Amino acid sequence: MQTARLNADVEDGLYDGRLGELLQNDRVLFRLEALDGIARERVNSLRRADPDADVDEIKVYLAYQAQLRDALELRHNAPDMRFMNVSQVTEADVARAEASARDGKRRNFGTI
Repeated sequence: MQTARLNADVEDGLYDGRLGELLQNDRVLFRLEALDGIARERVNSLRRADPDADVDEIKVYLAYQAQLRDALELRHNAPDMRFMNVSQVTEADVARAEASARDGKRRNFGTI
């Protein structure tokens, strides 16, 4: 949905003369997409480890976004998440996700 909105804004000329802002918004969308894949992998890993576990996909996804909000400049996301402890996302998971998102950013945008 966010990608469609950004595309529509570009087509409407809202970013004419504002290339830096457009690139920043595109980076955020790229990072969110990367975190989506990482969260999906984490959910699958948790379910493989314990098929009977009650894994809340949304909490896992939101945990990554909330924990990496500042580090990955995801400013449009809420700064806090209630019940982080039930997300089953560890600090090590978050650190790996940040490194992965930054590595992908370097490959696709040529910056750190």
